Amino acid sequence: DGTEEHLIKYPIGTLVSDVKDKSKVYLILDYQYRKIDKNYYIDYELTEVLGGYSSVIKYGDVKILKESEICFSRNGRIDDILN
Repeated sequence: DGTEEHLIKYPIGTLVSDVKDKSKVYLILDYQYRKIDKNYYIDYELTEVLGGYSSVIKYGDVKILKESEICFSRNGRIDDILN
């Protein structure tokens, strides 16, 4: 029917949070692929969004996290639902 299916849980550009610290918001920049034995994994390259409430958005350091270590950002999820 022409619709797009997302096979990856968090596409590039998604706002997420670290499961350990949900007060910070991160932007998905890229994917890191790895293989252990016969299993394939996708890790996420993230940058922290700093000061996103003004006309200038600043970004923090880049880090790599596993899918199990991130969750949807509360603010980003609300925006997705409203749009």
